[in-house]
Amino acid sequence: MNTTDSPRHAHVVVLATFATQMVVAMSNSTLPTIAPKLAEALGVEPALIGYQVSMLFGAAVVGTLFGGSCTRRLGACRTMQLSIALCAAGLMTMIVPSVWAIVAGSLVAGFGQGILNSATAHLLVAYTPAARRNLLFSIKQSGVPFGGMVVALTAPAIALALGSGRWRWSS
Repeated sequence: MNTTDSPRHAHVVVLATFATQMVVAMSNSTLPTIAPKLAEALGVEPALIGYQVSMLFGAAVVGTLFGGSCTRRLGACRTMQLSIALCAAGLMTMIVPSVWAIVAGSLVAGFGQGILNSATAHLLVAYTPAARRNLLFSIKQSGVPFGGMVVALTAPAIALALGSGRWRWSS
């Protein structure tokens, strides 16, 4: 049986890729969402937090260059796991109350985000019927705004409830 003939597998793959896209997107939107509290805690201007997003996406561009070879070497599932691990490591680094830790964490999380797309595309092409591929790629990609929405709904409330000294709990 060809893997693209199994709709059950397609649903599992779409769910896994959606969840991965969501988690990775959450790692790139947490700090901008709590920028005022973060800037207050670090003693910097809130506008400087915007540069964190630029560094993260710059590292994602570099990560994208390595995504295909990473997927070929490790496989799509392992590359997705590596992506999540790098994003988690980046976030853990970013909770250290230092501008340099945020820079380093942003670069690590951004690289993790960059390697993800080739892995998720590889899985969806392999496990989804061609006739449904457009819809399933769209569902997978909707994990990005969904992850941003989850962060936007939770991180500011957590940062405000815990105060400027404990903004790290919203990450």
